[in-house]
Amino acid sequence: MNNEPLLWMMLAAGIAGPGMRARSADRPNVVFFMAEDLARESFALYNGYAARAPFLEGLAREGVTFTNAYSCAPVSSAARSSLITGCYAPSSGISCHRKFTPVTLPEGVRLFPYYLRQAGYHTSNVRKTDYNCRMDPQAWDIPMGKIGDWRNRPSPETPFFECITDEFCHEHSLFFKEGDVGAVSTRHNPDSVHLYPMHPDTPLMRYTYARHYDCIEEVDRHFGKVLDMLREDGLMEDTFVFYMGDNGGCLPGTKAYMSEAGLNVPLVVYVPEKWKDLSPYPRGAECPAAVSFLDLAPTLLALAGAEIPSHLVGKPFMGEGVTREMVESMDEIICFRDRIGGHSSPARTLRKGSFKYVRYFHPHEPKLLGGYYRLYQAAFREWYRLHGEGSLNPVQDAWFRPQGAEELFDLESDPWESRNLAGERAYRQKLEEMRSILDGRMLEMHDMGVIPETVWLPYSTEFEAFKQQKASSLADYLAIVSLQREPFRRARRHLRQALASPDEVIRYWAAVNCCHFGRKASRLKRYLAPLLEDGSPMVRSMAATWFALVKGLDPSAFFDGALSGARNEAEILSILNDAACVKALHPEIPLTLKYGGIDNIDVRDRLESLVNWPYDPGKSSLKYHGWK
Repeated sequence: MNNEPLLWMMLAAGIAGPGMRARSADRPNVVFFMAEDLARESFALYNGYAARAPFLEGLAREGVTFTNAYSCAPVSSAARSSLITGCYAPSSGISCHRKFTPVTLPEGVRLFPYYLRQAGYHTSNVRKTDYNCRMDPQAWDIPMGKIGDWRNRPSPETPFFECITDEFCHEHSLFFKEGDVGAVSTRHNPDSVHLYPMHPDTPLMRYTYARHYDCIEEVDRHFGKVLDMLREDGLMEDTFVFYMGDNGGCLPGTKAYMSEAGLNVPLVVYVPEKWKDLSPYPRGAECPAAVSFLDLAPTLLALAGAEIPSHLVGKPFMGEGVTREMVESMDEIICFRDRIGGHSSPARTLRKGSFKYVRYFHPHEPKLLGGYYRLYQAAFREWYRLHGEGSLNPVQDAWFRPQGAEELFDLESDPWESRNLAGERAYRQKLEEMRSILDGRMLEMHDMGVIPETVWLPYSTEFEAFKQQKASSLADYLAIVSLQREPFRRARRHLRQALASPDEVIRYWAAVNCCHFGRKASRLKRYLAPLLEDGSPMVRSMAATWFALVKGLDPSAFFDGALSGARNEAEILSILNDAACVKALHPEIPLTLKYGGIDNIDVRDRLESLVNWPYDPGKSSLKYHGWK
């Protein structure tokens, strides 16, 4: 008899099963060391040739190295919001980076350190929270402290959880000047780095890798100091230490993008000899299971012997009663991207087994859609310049073309995601299987990503009530979005009806779909034309985008009109995102905007990037932290 489902249920309910024993006064401590903007493939620990991290490598010999760990989202606040709540962020309105208004979580949902405090733990957080929900005042004993605040716990017998964020590798660490190449030396040899296939092989790109690897090495030294503090306090044999990235890397095309390098993070867990029975893997082992940030909250609660609340969607991969068989049954990961700064291009991924399926909800947009903040990197700007010169190979240049509705990759044979199998007949059955699983999971989890942020933003303080109100519409919205996957001849009739729908969300997605179908949608021109005067600014903007992309119309006046009627910051950025798409795909259109309304950093930068293009930060009036 297979007892695995029973064990999962017993663990979630906090019930001791066969061989389990309660730990109250004698419980392990936990330290999270979360380094910013690190992809798994940037570590020699995983591939033998990238950055060396001696302290981390030493830790791996006494712990478990996870080879398929995912951050849920390719950017910090969205990933951290999933981690700290244990909830799938798009179901809770906390998936956009960054929030305009902190979202109120449903009644009964707390940040997971709250449950540790209830179980008697001292909790401390160092440097960064970056959550898109309202702060839980009872989650942390010390919410913004310093490394080693475990020393401030009430007594030596009090177990503790400390979460440390190290910002040294944040992407602004790569905001150097082009003149640094050859002038500022690196410890890692640029000639020896292995480039991702999507990157052009240039001295600047190689130097960027070397600078990034140097930063990783420095972060490792910081990590070593934390380990020294634990040893000094005699705590290593009572403390699980987690080392992880907070999202994927920060090289071009990683952070903010749905590539493996944007989502797959390093995760190593040191397992004290004293507590090795809480790990289903021996010290020094590798774990191939697919785990994500959603699994961290239940794992910590399981290690603490605390009850795991039923609303947590992940599963523990360590703790009392967790077996290797249970962990290795975890082979399915869903990741998401909603708005990131001024880039409004929602997407979802499903990783199952060796296959990865990607769904882009704005398939007409290029992947590299004027990510202005990214362009503070010299290597990123060079990538754009080489595209303009026609110097890229097809894999590298694909990032500048419309991304399409779907991608399917076999990561076992194609770890760099260079060959999209979605259009190949031999993989049709696998494609349909992955489609079905992702659609089903989105509906099961009430994924609100099919509702534009513009629509739900006014309900941030009562998001759960709004979600319940829209629950019956999610399937209809997803069905309209999914027409992107069909041939136009099948989608045409449905789109014609959708363009005249009384629901602005339906009209919006119908217009998006027409942008995707391009010239084929000219047969729906008579139904699209009225949307240029639609009562919804986001719908007007998307209709204008189609007329610009397909008919060459200058959409400036329509974008200006939509901007003047925009209801909130999210809608402004959605319209500016459309303008950036037109600019990227049809630079010959003389796009001019006269917007002068709501002012914030994302709006200002998106506007400036439309004028100052190709974007040169040296000519910008806006200065981000880290730019020298």
